[in-house]
Amino acid sequence: DVALIGAVVLGITGFARSDRQVVVVVDGSSQEVRTFGDDVADVLDEAGIVVSSRDLGTPGLDEPAVDGGTITVAHARPLRVVIDGQPMQIWTTASTVAGATGHLGVRAQSAELSVSRDDRLPMTGLELGVSLPDRVTVVHDGRRTTLVTTASTISGCSTRMTCAS
Repeated sequence: DVALIGAVVLGITGFARSDRQVVVVVDGSSQEVRTFGDDVADVLDEAGIVVSSRDLGTPGLDEPAVDGGTITVAHARPLRVVIDGQPMQIWTTASTVAGATGHLGVRAQSAELSVSRDDRLPMTGLELGVSLPDRVTVVHDGRRTTLVTTASTISGCSTRMTCAS
């Protein structure tokens, strides 16, 4: 009888210790997950969260699942970027256009974008046009004036340039 009670107590204790509560944050949305998973991959699998090699997550998939811990996943999104007419396809874990242009090294303040910097990037992707500013020197009446513009033609310069002497 004592052995049976001891086995039941050990079984319950082992069961309680293997049960963990973890906060999982996916693309900024959090949920609490009760799990028996041993590592991060187990927890995400139990929660039905698919992670690709392009996604970012912390801690790593093979790290232990810690009771009371937090797992963060940022899914990658396809982004077709056309910078000054040159197309490229990238993947980004940024959730906004501003974040994606920052990852590209594009100074968002000076570039002209085809969509708002505040726009969220959908999981299905987005096409983003980027016009980088150019310095143009204009000689008129014997004087040189340097202009900074994102316009692609002279006719477009009148509304999209600033002078920088």
